[in-house]
Amino acid sequence: MPIIPGLTAQYAEQAAFLWVLRDASASRPDDTLADLAALDQRLEAHLDGLRIAGPDGWGFCAEGLARGQQGGEVFTAAVMAWDGADPAAINVVCTAAETTAASAREVVSALGWLSIERFLQCIPSLLAAPLARRRRLAIAACAVRREDCGAYLTRALADPDPRLRQRAARAVGELARLDLAPTLTALLTDADPGTGFWSAWSLALLGEWKQALGPLAARVRTPGPDRWRALQIVARIIALDELQPWLAGLSGDDDSQRLRIAGLGAGGDPAAIPWLIAQMGGPPALARVAGESLRMITGVDLTGIGLTQAPPQHFQAGPTDDPADDVVTNDPDQGLPWPAADRVAAWWQGHQGTYQPGQRYLAGQPIAPDHCRGLLRSGRLRERQAAALELALMDPAAMLYETRSPGYRQGGN
Repeated sequence: MPIIPGLTAQYAEQAAFLWVLRDASASRPDDTLADLAALDQRLEAHLDGLRIAGPDGWGFCAEGLARGQQGGEVFTAAVMAWDGADPAAINVVCTAAETTAASAREVVSALGWLSIERFLQCIPSLLAAPLARRRRLAIAACAVRREDCGAYLTRALADPDPRLRQRAARAVGELARLDLAPTLTALLTDADPGTGFWSAWSLALLGEWKQALGPLAARVRTPGPDRWRALQIVARIIALDELQPWLAGLSGDDDSQRLRIAGLGAGGDPAAIPWLIAQMGGPPALARVAGESLRMITGVDLTGIGLTQAPPQHFQAGPTDDPADDVVTNDPDQGLPWPAADRVAAWWQGHQGTYQPGQRYLAGQPIAPDHCRGLLRSGRLRERQAAALELALMDPAAMLYETRSPGYRQGGN
């Protein structure tokens, strides 16, 4: 079949663009498995077009890398390189992964996309690579595929490279490597804070709650990138009657207030709902996360039953087009509805008898394995992530469910 260069170039450009869209969908609070699967089908169709083009397909991907990485080019090139089993092309994408953390993430995503046959063919050489940064790619890829990498993981935990130790410590929990719990315990006091954090995170998933709670709680109290992730564990393993007082003791800055609101949603106790409703009528920056915490507990769709309102006039949570605007972070609540506090309060007045204070709920039902497994199929992203954590915490021998996997592997239509 003759190759049409213009069409093949479009396949490469569109595949890169679609990866950016699916990457956003994999972290957008209200997206579902069906949303992710629909994007994945479109992405795979464009990748197929590149595969059919053979070496020409790789050539267009390489040109995309050379023009500069806008997002998705590294992923697309990496899929083509490993699908074609081309050592030179593989070296190009591995080198690209060494330029930025974002590029490395795209390579890991590509390794996660490959067929299991191709993955098992390519991963041994990466696991045994002399460069620690390439071994880190391999450990991360095994973790997102939930493929145990055996003794390589043990060795990575003792590696001099701190970023490799961090990724290995995280992988232990994701892969439910119960045998490595003693090693993680020793790493709680590692000189690298990231390794200590991920060791505590994984110990919690392995059922070692007493050892994990103190370090994770300390991380929630410390500003930094890991505090939200730590909160999702702490709110689930701390005694329920201790959660509200502990969250109330967080410092009074805006981020701590958001943490308190989100922590109550993760804790799942309906007793917190009156306070959450009060936050919906407070500062606009807290309203939507309060609404989400209500939904995490009750399962109520605020939009579906008319409990939302228009955004406050002139409210701006993320970056604008104004070059003088120093707000550069994205809106963390993008996609979440704006709750109408008065109507939500009236709804709660009529429905609070449905929920038992002191009982943990997730999306409207007491937390139980069957309910959590149902949410993995039908819930929104945050509900699916919560369900995955709950299942792992209930069964330390079970691997943590990966909500970012290609939709067709998760059962998406």
